[in-house]
Amino acid sequence: MRLPGNANGERVRVAVTTFAGDDRYREHPPDRDLELDTLSILALAQRDAKRHIALTGDYDAVDATLAELTRHKPSGMTDVAAAIGLGIMELSGLSPAAQEEPREDAVRVIDFLTDGMPSLPYAREQAERAARYAARLASDHGIR
Repeated sequence: MRLPGNANGERVRVAVTTFAGDDRYREHPPDRDLELDTLSILALAQRDAKRHIALTGDYDAVDATLAELTRHKPSGMTDVAAAIGLGIMELSGLSPAAQEEPREDAVRVIDFLTDGMPSLPYAREQAERAARYAARLASDHGIR
């Protein structure tokens, strides 16, 4: 991320999050009829996604965080909606860890990497619906 005009990460900041929902939530009864709205997506984000490093221009810290994550085996279920929800929180300044207000001129992007298909909340069909809803919600917040 050594970009021209990006001295000390002033222009491009990144955050690192993971998303692996607990297996016990597979077909969790309250998730069965989950209302797809902003609050439910943000609740999934708090349950099934984890922030490892908040938005920062400290790329050495980002590299160290990613190196640490490579030492862990994948586990749990894939809650795509939770991942997108946490991305929305981070990029919109809604996260409790946000250290500053989002820049109005910032281009906000979620770079999304996964090893699986949506499998939470509830069963595959509900998980896919939630993921599509979360993606539309991100778009509505100006996030690519």
